[in-house]
Amino acid sequence: VDQVFILNEGYFDYTSNQLIEPVTIGVFNPSSQVYNVIDTIQGARFASDLILDQDFLYVAADNMIHKYDKTSYHLLESVQVDGVRNLAIWKDKVIATRGDYDNITFGPIFFNSYLLIFNKSDLSFYLGLDTTIGPKWATQNIIVDGDSAYIAINNAYEWGNYKGIVGILDLNTYAYVNEIDLGPDGKNPDNMVKSGDAIYTINNKDWSGSSISKISTLTNNNQTMNLSNI
Repeated sequence: VDQVFILNEGYFDYTSNQLIEPVTIGVFNPSSQVYNVIDTIQGARFASDLILDQDFLYVAADNMIHKYDKTSYHLLESVQVDGVRNLAIWKDKVIATRGDYDNITFGPIFFNSYLLIFNKSDLSFYLGLDTTIGPKWATQNIIVDGDSAYIAINNAYEWGNYKGIVGILDLNTYAYVNEIDLGPDGKNPDNMVKSGDAIYTINNKDWSGSSISKISTLTNNNQTMNLSNI
C-alpha cells in the first residue's frame, strides 16, 4: 500500500448556518507514517464519499462531484450535483445517488431524479432516471456486482417516512429492473457491503434500533436480523 486517502467531513453548524471546519481530503503514507491534507473543498457543508478508480479519485462533497489525479492530487474536473451522496464506477461511467435535507424547513429536498449517471472522463452528464422509471425516494449507497448496481433507497431525510428498499439497475441497458423490499425491520438502509454472493445492508430503522439485511445476488431473496441495543 503506497497511500491511503481519507475524506474528512468537516463540521457545518446547521443551527447557525455556519461552516466551522471545512471538508478536506488527506493522504496517509504507511511507510513514513506521515499524513498530509491535499485539498480543502471550500464551501462544502459536508462530504459523503470518496472512491478510487485506476489513476483517479472521485469525491462527493455536498453538491459537487470532484475528480482528482491520484498521483499529483490535482483537481481535474468538477460538476455540480445537488444532493449527491454516494458514487460507484462501472466501465466508463460514474453512478451517483441523491438525497438532501433543508436546514431551513427541517425537511427533505425533493428531486425529480434520485439516480444519475455521468461520463467518467470529464464528469459530463449522461443519464438521469426520473421518479417514474427509477427510484422514487432518496438514495444512498451503491454496490456494483457484475453488470448490476444495487441501490440503497432509504428516503432518509423525511422523518417518519423511511423506506427499506434496494433497487437494481441493469448497467448494460440502464434500465431500473427490480426492487427488493427489506421488510419492516429493514428500514433506512445506510451502508452496503458485498461479500461472496451476498450484499449486506446496515439499516438505521427510525434511529431507535438498527438491523442488518442479507440479500442474495443469485436469487434476490433477503433476510433481516435486528441488532439488540444498537
